Amino acid sequence: IGSDIRETGKSFIANEMIRMLADQRKRILYIDTLLEPNPELNSFIINDWLYQKGSTFNLDKSDPNVHRAYFWVNDLSFTTVLEPSRVRDFLDQVGDYDYVIWELFDYEFNIQLFTGISCAGDTLVLVGRFDRSSRTSMHKAVNFIKERGMTNIYGVLNYVPKDFFTERY
Repeated sequence: IGSDIRETGKSFIANEMIRMLADQRKRILYIDTLLEPNPELNSFIINDWLYQKGSTFNLDKSDPNVHRAYFWVNDLSFTTVLEPSRVRDFLDQVGDYDYVIWELFDYEFNIQLFTGISCAGDTLVLVGRFDRSSRTSMHKAVNFIKERGMTNIYGVLNYVPKDFFTERY
């Protein structure tokens, strides 16, 4: 799950998807992207394994249906390419999940990293915010990602005012 700008409601969409899937007893791995370090989550950060700086990783399995991991966007994320094949290897290593939901960041924050991670998955959901997201920016992101092989790209327009929605639909 990604976006073109910050504060589009990605976390809300991710949490609602997780809640609905967990209610169906689906096994879910949720990977959240951290823009700031969080010492409480350090043992569940997967960067070392992804960047081949470590040979193990830990998942937070405190919830039996929703396991969690974290990806920290740090200096290494900007200086070292994360290959989609390495992300796919990670997904193969983590085990048997019905769904893996990786909440990314806004596309232009780090285009190469965003594309590398999203192209390793089966589906990309881009969340836009009504009256703030740019159609041009979304179009640019979709085309760039499609050129790299990702074809299952879907959009969610969030924060649509009730009056606008009721009037039009």
